[in-house]
Amino acid sequence: MIHAMRNAGKPVKIVLWLVVVTFVASIFVVWGIQGGSQGTASYVVRVNDTEIGPNDFNRAYSSVADSLSSLLDPQSNPQARQQIREIVISNLINRALLLQEAKKSGIRVSDQELLASIAGISAFQVDGKFDAEQYKQVLSANRLVPTKFEDSQREALLVEKMERRIMASLVVGEDDLQREYQWQYGKVGFDYLFIAPDQFKDQVDLSEDKVRQYFDNNQEQYRTRESAAISYVSVPFTDDLESQRAAAETLNQLKAQIGSGGDFEFMAKQTGGEFVKTGIFETVNPPDDIASEGVLLKELSLMQNGDYSSVIRGTDRAFLVRKDESYPAAIVPFEEVRDQVVEDFTAQEIQRIAAVRAEEYANKELSEIARLTGAAIDSSEPAPYNSAEAGMFFGEEVMRKIFEATPGQTLGPVSVIGVPVFLQVTQKIDPDMTAFDEKKEELRQYLARKKGSEYLAKWLEERRMNAKIDVNRALFID
Repeated sequence: MIHAMRNAGKPVKIVLWLVVVTFVASIFVVWGIQGGSQGTASYVVRVNDTEIGPNDFNRAYSSVADSLSSLLDPQSNPQARQQIREIVISNLINRALLLQEAKKSGIRVSDQELLASIAGISAFQVDGKFDAEQYKQVLSANRLVPTKFEDSQREALLVEKMERRIMASLVVGEDDLQREYQWQYGKVGFDYLFIAPDQFKDQVDLSEDKVRQYFDNNQEQYRTRESAAISYVSVPFTDDLESQRAAAETLNQLKAQIGSGGDFEFMAKQTGGEFVKTGIFETVNPPDDIASEGVLLKELSLMQNGDYSSVIRGTDRAFLVRKDESYPAAIVPFEEVRDQVVEDFTAQEIQRIAAVRAEEYANKELSEIARLTGAAIDSSEPAPYNSAEAGMFFGEEVMRKIFEATPGQTLGPVSVIGVPVFLQVTQKIDPDMTAFDEKKEELRQYLARKKGSEYLAKWLEERRMNAKIDVNRALFID
């Protein structure tokens, strides 16, 4: 049946939820796994009898690294690579445990269900309808064969079915619904005071040894990101294959002319395409015009200064790129950032001192804490627990504690953006229960999702404790 879909003449209406992985690392060292066994096992992770190999790990790593690149900068930050590695390992272990349980429970994915998970993705469609030839071309362009892709899709559906079965065993009771209704529609008023860290600045030891020690322990904080400057020419094309071939041929001819000594900028402008010379930019934050051109950015990361790219097929343009300058990530010398280090160290220390002092006032009444510290007491008018007027400033964790507290009870210290806070509930207003029955089903669905995720996490944690898990860290390098 799957074979028939690949060669189908008429469209099939289907919905796809899994994103196609667009890049497979050709050498393990790029993504943190070294090539060659050197006496080590061939798997990256083994979960009971399931072995997960380097190819599966690299695909997962590439996907996570791409999605987090703007936040963690894995290309130049060893700590970021380690964080992503641990995320990927954890996800692969969870997936293996769910697949094992699904197979043990006799859960299956039919061909019809598999078909219903594939053909709705726009990349597989022509004029909004599934197209078999387009399907094969997209997979080929991403170095995937249909059988491999379909196997991964089937496993993904199996994992999803198993997750649903686990979460379906959770029961949301009447008490749960009433508490959530109180949380969402009840109101609370409270008094609070802050132990301001700034008052402790004169107690910070700013000796050279202390400041230098802070820098040594937090060097990654002062690392610049990898940056580059490029020149490129782009030639637009349409959906027509002939237009795409013409754009590529134009740039191939340009590259040949440059190789014979032609000036890039001058020759590029003769093509009728758009020539751009960028300033220096962080490679994880490329200019908006090329930010979505994943293939271009990947090739750029492998180029040396002065190199020209191959002709790159973008979303609606073909590109030829020259790397003009590049600067590796580096930790700025202490002498150049000393003032910033002093500022950062002071901010850390005053928060630490404030937290220590705040603990001395635990279990005291709010009025007594105000008298001892000289801090002013502020008040919150009654507002919903999760509203901007009350809860969102303090965060859900703090507001949940207020929700559990009784009027007159002093809470704290709790930390709000690193600042110690004491609170005292002054008033609680119950919601109008006449609308409870109307909201029941909405609340039940919300709690089923929320508690279901928590229940699934607990289920996985228990399975991990009883599983035989081996991570082959001999393969990893930084």
